[in-house]
Amino acid sequence: TAAHVIENQSNLEMQFVQMDGALAAPVPATGWRVPDSSLDLAILPLDQPPPGGGRYWSNSIELSIPVGFITTVAPGDPIFYVGILTPLDRAMVRSGTIGAVDQEGVSHEGGYGYPCHLVDCRSFGGFSGSPCFVQKVFPGLNPSLWPLPSPYDEPESQPHGAMAYVVIFAGMFTSHLTDQPRHETYSSRYGVGVMLRSQEIERVLMSDELKTERLEWEQQVLAHLAQEGE
Repeated sequence: TAAHVIENQSNLEMQFVQMDGALAAPVPATGWRVPDSSLDLAILPLDQPPPGGGRYWSNSIELSIPVGFITTVAPGDPIFYVGILTPLDRAMVRSGTIGAVDQEGVSHEGGYGYPCHLVDCRSFGGFSGSPCFVQKVFPGLNPSLWPLPSPYDEPESQPHGAMAYVVIFAGMFTSHLTDQPRHETYSSRYGVGVMLRSQEIERVLMSDELKTERLEWEQQVLAHLAQEGE
């Protein structure tokens, strides 16, 4: 999440997403750290199982961060972000559009300094720390299984291909442009969100120190499962 979200907070809790999609009971979230003082980024080690011995969905950072040509985030790309809608106190997916990429010299509250993407969106308080996903569209090479309805699908026409939609992690919202106090619940009149890029998040999570730490935890988990016969 964003580092400013947890500052001056106590008794933080988190909820795991269970295999059936439901949220498990809250558990204490301790051990937060800010690995890079230049980034508004805080990380939490998941070194405990979900309550009640359940399991939760996870994805390795190697698969979450895009590789190759799909790393490009371009102006006009659709963006989806997940956060808490404060007035209703519940998780919600919202959408926006990449407005500018790789922006330097943007002032970040808290004295942080990092390049960022700007997103045209309905920018609300309560969405700091929200993961952002960019949607890329590619033409399918195989004919679509769903023909166009008549009269558009004439017998003489060429086969229609299906489009493929790829959604990849692009970064995390850290703030939105406003002239009002940060901790109030409101919509920004500017409608612009500031996104910490996935490149910086990847660099932190894939540091030698954190990779070694994750490997040690994984070995401990596997040893524990072996003892339980799983």
